[in-house]
Amino acid sequence: MAKLEHECIVCGKKFSNGQGIIINKGSLKLEFHSSKCAASFFKLLAERLDESCFEKSSKDLIKELVKIREEKQKQAKKVIS
Repeated sequence: MAKLEHECIVCGKKFSNGQGIIINKGSLKLEFHSSKCAASFFKLLAERLDESCFEKSSKDLIKELVKIREEKQKQAKKVIS
């Protein structure tokens, strides 16, 4: 059986299946060998996106993450009490 290899779109390093970060969205496949490469890519992407689109999506995501964090904090308090 052939070993599936991926290639990082940022640095070009090859990595085996099960390692790195692979994101599939529609027909787009993003392959990163490390979190550092993924962060570099998304930083550049954020800088190039239309400001209004980026701002709305970011605000929605921040609200969602804050809500999740608050729910986890409530659960932790219930366990301690």
